[in-house]
Amino acid sequence: MSALWQLTATQWLQRLLRGEVSARESVDAQIARIEAVNPVINALVVERFAAARAEADAADARRGRAAVCGPLHGLPVSIKECLAVAGTAATGGLLPRKSVIDTSDDPHVARLRAAGAIVLGKTNVPQLMAFVETENPVYGLTRNPWHGERACGGSTGGEGALIAAGGSPLGLGTDIGGSIRVPAAFCGIFGLKPGNGRSNDACGLGFSAGQRAIVSQAGVLARCSADIELGTRVVFGEFDANRSSAPLAALADPRQIDLATLRVALFETDGVFPAHAAGRRAVREAADHLRTQGVFVEAWTPPPLIEAQELFYHLLSSDRGAEIRRQLEGSPVDPRIARLKFFASRGRLFNHAVAALLRAFGQISAAEMLSCFGHGDTDHYWRSVIRRQQFEQRFHAQLQAAGFDAVLMPAFGTPPYRHGQAADLGLAGTYSSLWNVLGWPAGIVPVTRIRADEAVGRATTRDRATHAAHHCERDATGLPVAVQLAAPPWQEARVLALMQALETHVRPTPDFPLTPIDPARPES
Repeated sequence: MSALWQLTATQWLQRLLRGEVSARESVDAQIARIEAVNPVINALVVERFAAARAEADAADARRGRAAVCGPLHGLPVSIKECLAVAGTAATGGLLPRKSVIDTSDDPHVARLRAAGAIVLGKTNVPQLMAFVETENPVYGLTRNPWHGERACGGSTGGEGALIAAGGSPLGLGTDIGGSIRVPAAFCGIFGLKPGNGRSNDACGLGFSAGQRAIVSQAGVLARCSADIELGTRVVFGEFDANRSSAPLAALADPRQIDLATLRVALFETDGVFPAHAAGRRAVREAADHLRTQGVFVEAWTPPPLIEAQELFYHLLSSDRGAEIRRQLEGSPVDPRIARLKFFASRGRLFNHAVAALLRAFGQISAAEMLSCFGHGDTDHYWRSVIRRQQFEQRFHAQLQAAGFDAVLMPAFGTPPYRHGQAADLGLAGTYSSLWNVLGWPAGIVPVTRIRADEAVGRATTRDRATHAAHHCERDATGLPVAVQLAAPPWQEARVLALMQALETHVRPTPDFPLTPIDPARPES
């Protein structure tokens, strides 16, 4: 029989319901696993073990009285550090905030707890949740459990690492540019970013909350798609007795969707930054697996996605970094954030001049990204909002005209970064940010692991990003590789149906990246 920490959330809940294990035994088992793995990966950075044990005892007493219990009753979970959990600080990697103790829960944390979940603690993030490596001046560096010298992604990176290492069966995160999906892909687990308006992030840290064209969404990470569905239902408020109205649209049952009626568009690269070889293979293999279940999958060419990159950086830097600068006051600043703050605050003439210089020296990737910074006026912001709406309408219209219901594509442009590579690689294309710009739901399914012949690195150029990608891909044998599935707004059930169908076929395959795993220690 599997150890408790090896169970998925769904399996664990079944054992709790049958009385085979108590909430207190569950919490104790999970704490023991955290204490075994966390010194290696540094994923859980705020523990509330004593409170969790007390809450577990109360949960067991409640079940003993045959009281009505929620769908997550007695299940240990973990929470992204930037989200409010009463009695803890939410720093977002800002040192002055370590003394600011929240007195109430984030709305989505409250829903998890109202459903019976027991919060073990909070997991690490990059400073201001602004890049895809998890490190900050308050809590330090989090390591990928698959390889100690690799990043776990970000900004929900601590969750990805902890869940992959068996320290938690279910975690709550947020996603404004890939923050749930990149850690899921890098750590070999599952994740779902809901579409805009489904579960708006109430965190208030990071990019300006006043910017509403690209809206961060709360969502869950786990080790199987069934857990993603259950956690998403809780986050959406389906079990929330305190909500003032019904959810905007109930999550349909993914099992009621006829897979044979679905037509899925496939593309292997975004045309902005070429995807790595293993990522492209994973997409082809995933397509074959879906076809065996009656899903129609065919190659499709989307509208030029360079516009998605432009819009992403235009909109998130529309205040020229003013909100980031305010939040950073009095705190040590991560060098990656310092660079972002510097260029976001400069005007268009400065950034265009630097971009031209970069292009002259072959730094095309950096030049293209830098060209997106520098506006700071209301008119430009409104025009960018209109451009985003037009881009979404054009993308949707072209997908519909081709007869497709969903999209299959790489999860990310590279394998898990080596520590420090986010400075040169950024988001490595639009693989994650595209679905935030569109506002569509998107999910991650681990599919395979990198093979030795795929770990040789792409052809390199003078471009620092290309060179960094080459270095990232070298010696990456055995690291997990995922694919991404997305669908139009309000179609989370369609994404989940495809995730569940794909998982059924890939989980038994020899190369599937099974988790939880024992963390690999960093090389000496």
